[in-house]
Amino acid sequence: MRVRPLCARVFILGLILASAPASQAGPLSPCMKAGNSANGSYLVIRYQRLEPGTKIVSGQPYKVREIKLQVYPKEKFINEDRLVSDSTFWTDATLLGWSVILDLHALRFMSPCPYFLITNDGEFLVIFGGGVEPGALRIYRRHDQFGDPVRIGPDHGVFIREVPLKELWPAERFEYWRTQTFTDETPQWFAGQNFEFSRDSRQLIYKTRWGTTVRIHLENGSVGN
Repeated sequence: MRVRPLCARVFILGLILASAPASQAGPLSPCMKAGNSANGSYLVIRYQRLEPGTKIVSGQPYKVREIKLQVYPKEKFINEDRLVSDSTFWTDATLLGWSVILDLHALRFMSPCPYFLITNDGEFLVIFGGGVEPGALRIYRRHDQFGDPVRIGPDHGVFIREVPLKELWPAERFEYWRTQTFTDETPQWFAGQNFEFSRDSRQLIYKTRWGTTVRIHLENGSVGN
């Protein structure tokens, strides 16, 4: 049977598509709304402000202009006016809490859904960046209510330092990372690795996938082994 040229091209294309491996999109990255300290004494809730005119449509991406991470202390009930229950209650943030506001226009490599960790004493908040320059970690400290109000604002955390990935990884690993092509399915730099705070909540201890241990000093952002 003679096959016309156009039909032949369609037939061959069909064979190619049928024999090609199926492509699958990777799962969407998680978007955490809240997280708590390891001892359960502090809760951090993520809020977002969209770009002007942005509408949220199910299944469609949307642009976030700004995110706010609000820290809420656990209510300790120091008086008799309390509800007896096994539930956990959180204090009004305007009284004892504090927050960090991130402008995503200024922080080009910051995800609108970043991972974050809060120390057990509620003093430090560590926010994870994408791992490309300029930084992998951003460290904030709860403001001193007796400090300079011009510098710290009413309830905003004090920015300590942005820690670059090249200070956390061995030099050869970092240089290899810089040469890679990244896609939506590329694992984050911190994927599968261990982070924990020291007992005094003054260091973030990072155990890399290569067996090295890095200590990030939260009070000034310096890095050591």
